[in-house]
Amino acid sequence: MSKNKMINWFALGDTDYKYLISLVFYAGLAISLYYSYIFGKALSVLFPTTVTESTGFHTYSSVEAPNYVIGMIGGIFFFFVCMIIWKLLCELLLLVFESLRIYIDSKKMKEHSD
Repeated sequence: MSKNKMINWFALGDTDYKYLISLVFYAGLAISLYYSYIFGKALSVLFPTTVTESTGFHTYSSVEAPNYVIGMIGGIFFFFVCMIIWKLLCELLLLVFESLRIYIDSKKMKEHSD
């Protein structure tokens, strides 16, 4: 399929499966980025840090605040783990489609040779 062609979204069977899987891969990465943000936000709230604040002249109090560093590190780690798992799943899906294409081509060749 040429890169210059527009995809006809209403015609079935005209688009290359590799292109469609790459679209699914990038959509999955966008969704994974969103869930990584949510995961990092939850980590920052679940593991708070203690901050000492001055409330007046020589009086200090400790207040728990979200730990944004742990949230950011956890979110980035979660994104990389999701990215690796999603990449493996998309590669397996490509392998299935490629093997089906080879199988169908071999059956067509066998039918034409008979």
